[in-house]
This record gives sequence, C-alpha cells and structure tokens, in this order.
Amino acid sequence: MAGEFSRELGGKVRRGMFNLAGLGYKVGGPASYGFRRQLLDANGVPKRILRDGEHKSVTNERVILIPGSGQEALLMFSGHA
Repeated sequence: MAGEFSRELGGKVRRGMFNLAGLGYKVGGPASYGFRRQLLDANGVPKRILRDGEHKSVTNERVILIPGSGQEALLMFSGHA
C-alpha cells in the first residue's frame, strides 16, 4: 500500500512540475550561464534576484529566468562562453 501511495504521489508531483514549467516558471536547478533567477510574489510582481544556492522561502512565490549581466550575455551569444 505504501508503494502505491508513493507512485501516486510521484505522479502528482511530476504533473505539478510540468504545469508550472508550462506557465513559464523555473521548477528547479541552477540558472543557466547568462541568466539570473528572479523571485516573484504570489501576484507575479518581481521581488528580488536570488543569489546562487538561495531558495525561495514561501510556497506561493515563483521563480523565473531573466537575462544576466551584460558581459555574460555578450559571451553567451558570441559563442565564447
């Protein structure tokens, strides 16, 4: 019974992550080179940039990717990263 519960819970988590990703939110992991993680409040209003390794603290906050510094963006798009 515990195994079935675990499988069902895993499916729910997976569907939830796909749903959030489909809405344009970052669902986990570090930002790719040339991008920063922007924290949004529950209404979608930007709050602040998250530092490397920093986590959001409230469940209804969301994270999106935004372009990083100009120097990183130049290196990324020029192919010299």
